[in-house]
This record gives sequence, C-alpha cells and structure tokens, in this order.
Amino acid sequence: MKNKTVSIAVLMACHNRKALTLRILAQLEEAAARHGDLQTTTFLVDDASSDGTADEVSRQFPNVALVAGSGSLFWSRGMVLAFKTARTVRQDWDYYLLLNDDLDLDVNAFATVIRDCHAHNATNATIMVGLVRGPDGEVTYGGFARQSRRRPMQVSRVSVRQSEVAPADTFNANFVVLPASLMEALGGLDPAFHHAYGDIDIGFRAKALNARILVHGKSVGITPNHPEPPRPASALSRFLQRAGTMPRKPDGFRQYAVFMWRHGCWWMFPLYAAKYAFKSSCRLIYRKLKARMT
Repeated sequence: MKNKTVSIAVLMACHNRKALTLRILAQLEEAAARHGDLQTTTFLVDDASSDGTADEVSRQFPNVALVAGSGSLFWSRGMVLAFKTARTVRQDWDYYLLLNDDLDLDVNAFATVIRDCHAHNATNATIMVGLVRGPDGEVTYGGFARQSRRRPMQVSRVSVRQSEVAPADTFNANFVVLPASLMEALGGLDPAFHHAYGDIDIGFRAKALNARILVHGKSVGITPNHPEPPRPASALSRFLQRAGTMPRKPDGFRQYAVFMWRHGCWWMFPLYAAKYAFKSSCRLIYRKLKARMT
C-alpha cells in the first residue's frame, strides 16, 4: 500500500445521538490526519434528529457529506441512502466502510484493519470485520459463523486472536470494510430491511458470491453491548420473555419473511412463519402480564 492513496467512502446513519456522532467524526478526522495514505470521505445520513445533530455536524465538520433522512429510515435504510449518495459523488471508490456512530474508535487500529484488508484483497475479494469490545474488554460486536442452513438466524460469534484473522459467514456492521467492486455488485444493503436484518443479510449475500469474510483480531474500538432486559421473577414470565425474543419494530413479519426465504430453506417456510407467530404471541402475553403486575 506504500505510495498509493486508498479512497474510502465511510457510510454512517445517525438519529439523536449528537455527542456520539460528533465524537466519531472527530476521530475519523484524526485518523485521516495521521494516516495520509487513507483518503476518507464520510457520508452521514441524519434521520431527522431533534437534538441538533445536523446543525452541529455542519458547523464542526463541513467536509462531511450530510444527507437529510425522512425520520423513518432507521439504520439499514439510512445506510442504503448513504451508499446511494456516495455512488453519485464518485464511481471509483476503493472501499466502503460501514461504521456505527456509537463506536469509540481507535484511530491506529482503524488504519491497521483497512491496510490489512487491502493486502488480502490483492488475492481475493475480502470483507474485513473490525472487532469491537465493551468497556470490560469482552467482544460486543464482530463476525458470526453460520450453524445451519435450516436455521439462518442461529449463528455463533467468531473468536480470533489479537494478531490473527478468522473466517466468518456474516457480521455486525459496526466496523466493516468492503471492496467497492463487491459492494456495488451486492447493490449495498437491501432496502427491504429497516434495521435489524440488513447487516446479517449482506454478509450472507456476499458469501453467496464467494467473497471471503475475515474478522480482524485487533479491536477497532469500544462499544458497550445493549443492556439485557430485567429478569422477571416468575418462571412463566421468564419463559414468555425468552420465547418472545426477536427483532422489535420497525422490523416486522415482512422483513423476517424476506430474510428467512432468502437465507433459509424454502420448504421450511411454513415452520418459520409459525415460529414467528408463536414468538409474537409470547411477547404479547408477556407485555400484558407485565402491565398487570405494575
């Protein structure tokens, strides 16, 4: 990568997390200043934030391509819009970086992961997933290995040593570097999904195109895991809470159906639909029980 500038379109979506959004933009600016061989342009979709995010981004970071969302895009469709905008600005990017604004970025790891991704792409189309840890050092986001074709939502987290890389089947898109040719062949994230399925889906679709997905052992930064809901006292309530666990709104049955039809076994689709209905019923009953107890 010496003597060659690599162009990277950074794709982000945000909503009402002004402090976090400003932090990651400042860290990207610092990374660009430190590592001159990495030429980054950030495309940020602000999905109608009410906390002044857009105004502050425009004031502090005038070089960021700020795109106004409708307020109903959510993460996945916000990333779709960011990708479309990047494509209209330039047709010859080297890489796209899918980045979450709540990541507390390590600017040196940022460069290491992208450079290693570039080296791997010399031999085969490779997606590089940056490992994200929580404040306690435990992995919170990264890559996943698929367990079964019949159960596409059953995945296990890929573990990897710090100085190595490990293969994966899909990923959380907190920090993911994709070669531009592959991203464009995939068409970016699918607008069929609002939020929860978009990153897992594009990982599976990339594998279907024989792309290689590697998880980098060097942590790219810190993001706390989403807190677990409080554990109910009664056994029935615990069962209903556990059985009813699935992606919440805005992702409903339509998004679930698209995902399972695409990545599961078509002949098992009636079972998938029945499982969704069962989980929905458990969640509804749990909410009613919880309301009675409060």
